[in-house]
Amino acid sequence: MKTTLHLYALALLIPVVITGAPGFADDQAGVKKASEIADALGKRQKMSVNAAEKVKIDIHAIHFALNSSDVEGDESYRQIRELARALEDPRLRNKKIEVQGHTCDLGDEDYNRKLSQKRAEEVVRVLSVQYGIPAENLVAVGKGESEPLKKGTDENSRAENRRVTFVKQ
Repeated sequence: MKTTLHLYALALLIPVVITGAPGFADDQAGVKKASEIADALGKRQKMSVNAAEKVKIDIHAIHFALNSSDVEGDESYRQIRELARALEDPRLRNKKIEVQGHTCDLGDEDYNRKLSQKRAEEVVRVLSVQYGIPAENLVAVGKGESEPLKKGTDENSRAENRRVTFVKQ
């Protein structure tokens, strides 16, 4: 069983930023700081009866061009820079991190899975090429629309589901 640290669930534990979400801390750009990411991912994994529970954080501040894996906008690159800083934290430096791409439910399921894979690979590429994070520590996985955070067909629900998740292995 996986423990998902959804940003809205961490509001009382970690100062969280979600662009446009009412009731949460919000800075000008909606970018999570490296310390917040490292704190969330650096938590010790708990052992359950069946398997180790994975520690995750969902990031909504990385944006892509429509139907593309191209990272788009200054906010996205600031967020990736903060992620790189977090991955340099001693608690995470030599850990395997799974970079999961997610999409909303618009479009064909197979197309969304492939698109989310390309987006995850692009985030891995930027982290390793631009910030020197060892590529062997990052694993790109496309989840497509298979793990929505929110059910629904309204734009807010779909926007919540378009995200990148980082899972400490």
